[in-house]
Amino acid sequence: MEIKVAREGGANGAGVVWHPKLKKYYLGMAGNEIYPLLVTDASGKILSDITLECMVDLKNFWYNPKVNAVQCNGYDSYGWRQYELDSKGIPTGTKILYDGLNQPDANSVGAYDPSSNKVYFLSAENNMEFSVYLMSTGMFDQTMKLHLQNTSSNELNDQPGLSDEYNSTTAIYTGLPNKQFLLLNIDKERVEFYNVKGFMTGYKQFPPNTKLEDRFNFSFANGLVWIFNKESRIWTAFK
Repeated sequence: MEIKVAREGGANGAGVVWHPKLKKYYLGMAGNEIYPLLVTDASGKILSDITLECMVDLKNFWYNPKVNAVQCNGYDSYGWRQYELDSKGIPTGTKILYDGLNQPDANSVGAYDPSSNKVYFLSAENNMEFSVYLMSTGMFDQTMKLHLQNTSSNELNDQPGLSDEYNSTTAIYTGLPNKQFLLLNIDKERVEFYNVKGFMTGYKQFPPNTKLEDRFNFSFANGLVWIFNKESRIWTAFK
């Protein structure tokens, strides 16, 4: 599937969200509250008006099944917010969940885990570890080490330089057993699966010549990996 962001505004795709109750995709651009926000049906047909805006200086967003809502984290003091939807599932505004910097830094990208009710922020400066925050309070909880390309503690060999291979802003929570987290390896042109202990459990290569970015432009929705091409302004889904 491919979905094009036709309207100007923003260079980076913040993410794609699938709302399973409404059977709709939500696609947002990172960087400014006036940048485009799209709503489509399950086939990718755009349902929203071309003038629809993100309403938040968006970094990432997700579906929260506990409250049946699309939520997001924004730049710096935008905090975490929840989209208010009309009867057709089109965003009409947002409400604040937590105001202020409830994340490691101004440009942190959140990944929500409904099973633990926590939000994971990738910290590339610390050799790709997670800073974990509680959804219940918006406060820091703990850090989680990612053992890049190590499959078990028996062969543990953390190499600091490996972090340069990856998209430095965005990790994904999938909810899939033993591959709960995804990282985007730019150098090796693949998506890597990691379990809750931070070990790699597998990977999948992208087709040749897939354009991958080292910041943002990487998402996961409805069981599909999504990549945003900044030149064509197209989100492409990979199974």
